[in-house]
Amino acid sequence: MRVPSVALAVLLVAGCLSVGDKRPDYDGAEEQVNAAAEPILVQDHGDEAGHFDAAQHAGAFNLELAGYHNGMPGAGQDPNDITPGGAYNELVVTDDYVYLSRSSANGTFGGFTILSHKDLNDPAKLTYVGEFDGQHGVDLEVNADETLAFLATQRNTPQQMLGAVQATQDPQSAAARGIYVVDIADKKAPTLASFLPLPANGPHTMTYYQADDGGEYLIVCTYDLITDPATGALVGVVPVTQRVLVYEIMMAPSQLPLPVPPTLVPVAQFQITDSPPDGKMYFPHDTRVQRHPTHDGGSTTLLYVAYWDKGVRVLDFNDPASMTEIGFFTEFGPTALNNIHLTQPFEDEIDGFHVTVAQPEIQAAPDETGQVTFLDTSDPTNPTQLGYWTLPNGTSGRLGINGFDFSPHNFDLWGGKMAIGHFHAGIWVVDVSDEENLRDPKTVGYYMPSKPRDNAPAMQPAVWGVFEHDGLLWASDESTGVYVLRYTGP
Repeated sequence: MRVPSVALAVLLVAGCLSVGDKRPDYDGAEEQVNAAAEPILVQDHGDEAGHFDAAQHAGAFNLELAGYHNGMPGAGQDPNDITPGGAYNELVVTDDYVYLSRSSANGTFGGFTILSHKDLNDPAKLTYVGEFDGQHGVDLEVNADETLAFLATQRNTPQQMLGAVQATQDPQSAAARGIYVVDIADKKAPTLASFLPLPANGPHTMTYYQADDGGEYLIVCTYDLITDPATGALVGVVPVTQRVLVYEIMMAPSQLPLPVPPTLVPVAQFQITDSPPDGKMYFPHDTRVQRHPTHDGGSTTLLYVAYWDKGVRVLDFNDPASMTEIGFFTEFGPTALNNIHLTQPFEDEIDGFHVTVAQPEIQAAPDETGQVTFLDTSDPTNPTQLGYWTLPNGTSGRLGINGFDFSPHNFDLWGGKMAIGHFHAGIWVVDVSDEENLRDPKTVGYYMPSKPRDNAPAMQPAVWGVFEHDGLLWASDESTGVYVLRYTGP
C-alpha cells in the first residue's frame, strides 16, 4: 500500500508505523488488513460464476503490484493471451530468471516457461525468454548453476488415472508419468536430457539439495491417491507408492567421447508403513532441507517432511543415503485436521527459537480455513507448538473450504515473516518476528491478483504459491501468471 502524506500522519498518530525503536503496532495493522479484506472474502456472488470474475476480487493492503507477466511470448500483460485452458502451478525464482510450470486439463499446455528479470533498473520487470513443452507440470526445481531443470509430472485427476488404466489413445492420458530432466543451459531453447518414469501415477513434489561436498540430490515425494469417482473426494492412498525417494544427480565426466545424459540414481527411501485409521491418509507431500543452526553444535543437516495425517517428520539427513527419523509432531490443536502439505524452517532464529512452519492443504472443511502452525524446533527431536494462524474470518464466521478454494497452499519465509499463497483468498503476509507474535501471529498484508481472464480455468484468484527473493514477493496465479509484489507494511 502506498501511503499518501495525510494518511501517513494519521497512521503515525495511531501508532501503526514504527517510530524510532518503538515496536510496530501489529495489532493495529492486523485490524486494518482484516477490515479491508473481509468484504472481499465473504461476499455473495449470486452464483458460482462469480468466483471466476476477477473484478469482484480486487483488493490489497500493505502489498503493492510491482510487476506482472502472463508467461507467454510478447508483452506479457494480457491474461487472455494465455493458451486457452492453460494454467500455471509451481514457481522457481533465481537471481536472473523465473521458471513457471504449466498445465491444462486436455494436455496441450504443459512443461514450463522461462522469464527473465535481469533489468537492474527495474528488478520486477519480466520478459519472456523461452519454454519447454512437456506433460502437465506439478512441481519444478532447478540445480545450483541453472543448467538443469527437473519437472515432476503426475496424474492427479480421476479422469487422468482412468485414462491411464484403460490405456486410451490419448498420449497425454496414458503416457508414463515421472521426472523430466531438462537441459536449460540455453534458456531460449531448453531440450530434454533424460526422463525417469515413476509408477504408477508419478511424483507430486521434489526438492533440490546440494550438499557441502558438492553432491547434488533430488528428494521426491510420490504417492497414488484413491478418489471417489462420483465426487472426486480423496478416500485413500495406495500404500506401496507413498514414499520419499532420494536420488543423486549424476553427471557424466566431460572427457567421455560421446555425450551421456544426466542420470537420477536412487540412493535411499523413507516410508511410514503404519495403517491409518478410518478417515485418515498417510503419505509424504513435500520436503525441505536445512543445516540446523544449533542442534549438535550446528553439525546436523535435517530433512523436514510434511507427511499429511502423520504430521511433521524430522529426519537426520547428514548422509542422504541413510536418513533416519529423529523427531515428529502430530498434535495440531485446536484444529482437528492435520493434512500437512508443507513444512519449512526459518533460516535464522527468532527470539532464541528455531522456528518451523507446518501448513495444511484441505479439500473440504465447512467451518475452518486451515490452521498454519508455528513450531519450536530448537530441539528437533521434540518439536512443540508456539502459536497458530488462520485466514481472517471477521465477525461473520462464514468462510469454509469447498474444493480447496480457501485452503492454504505454498508459502515462503523471510525475516520473521511468512508469505502464503492461499488459493482463492490470494496472498497473505503474517508477522512472527518476535516471541509475542510467534505466540499470536499477526496478519500484516494481503493482495488479491485480479487481472481478468475470459473463460479462466481456475477461480480468480487461485494463488498456487509465493516466494520472497531480493526484497520482493513473487506469486503464481493459476489463471493469469506471475505477480511481483512489494511489501509496505510494518
